[in-house]
Amino acid sequence: MGGNVGIGTTAPDRRLDVLDAANPQLRLTQTDASIYTEFTVAPSTGDLTVSLYPSTSGNDVILNMPGGTTGANLWICEGDACPGLTLSAGGNLVVETDVYATGYRRVSCPTGMIEVPPSPQDGMDGFCVDKYEAKCTQQTDGTLCVAGNTHVSQAAGTPWVSITQYNARAECIRAGKHLITEKEWQAIAHNIEQVGWNWNGGVVGTNQMSDGHSDNVPANSLAADVTGDPDDDPCVGTGQTCSLTVWDSQRRTYKLSNDQYIWDFGGNVWQWVDQVNKDEYPVYNSPTAGWVVCSTSGDGICGNTLTTNDQWYRGATLATRGFIRGSDWGNGAYSGAFTLALTGAPADTGTSLGFRCAR
Repeated sequence: MGGNVGIGTTAPDRRLDVLDAANPQLRLTQTDASIYTEFTVAPSTGDLTVSLYPSTSGNDVILNMPGGTTGANLWICEGDACPGLTLSAGGNLVVETDVYATGYRRVSCPTGMIEVPPSPQDGMDGFCVDKYEAKCTQQTDGTLCVAGNTHVSQAAGTPWVSITQYNARAECIRAGKHLITEKEWQAIAHNIEQVGWNWNGGVVGTNQMSDGHSDNVPANSLAADVTGDPDDDPCVGTGQTCSLTVWDSQRRTYKLSNDQYIWDFGGNVWQWVDQVNKDEYPVYNSPTAGWVVCSTSGDGICGNTLTTNDQWYRGATLATRGFIRGSDWGNGAYSGAFTLALTGAPADTGTSLGFRCAR
């Protein structure tokens, strides 16, 4: 019983050696002979191709590896030169050099975060973002965070405000995340504007998108919906009536193309973005103060590609100013996903200025 076995060859080099220069070398068939997978080794390169049939269904290659804390990982390395990593849990893909992927998406996001689909126009793969504006694990008066407590993304509580851009960045890092970047904000906003649910009338580009809590009634920030379905009362606290099927300008949620809802991306409180503007870079900051309608002509300031109510506020200075997005409870129709203010220095604070994290 010793020795090598050859199929298609009289000189097998291994215990089982299958040779066929014209056809797949191996087929694995299910009970139905029309369902099978073929393995083909290319004659000139040695590349392995896995072909699954029927092509109208299935088509998944699933690697079920042994369980355990370190035993269920897939390593792709050249010349056995795998990196010297100690993995604390299984289910990892370890690649020695680069990973090339179009439309990369996360399998899951941490509690309190939602997945944002890839945005090719912004050069962004999928990522996770806080579903809610940053809250504090413990607050003294609903506005100031008690020293030693940390950021959390949750429906309960009013947003964490009176924080500088620097400290907002630090709090996100402390939570294992980062302050949302301008590219990430734009990726979310561009996704939002292509979803009819967000528009008055349900048609993309028709009328306007909702503004969020922005009519100054009440004249303060609000907690999100904390009862039942976390997203079925998107006008909660505003005094207006809307739902998952009824639109209102004060609707506080936007819907992404993957059916995820993000709260207060427009209105409620302004939010720091991890971007600064100085000497007209990266966008023009007019020395004249005042609101300007967000243009779709390609000026790149707001970032919108369709006409809605959003506007941007000129900072009246060429000095460094942090990007502040979304607007607050009292700016009315100026508020929304593309609204931008270039008025605050990174060290500024305000009782209607908060932040949001991503990762």
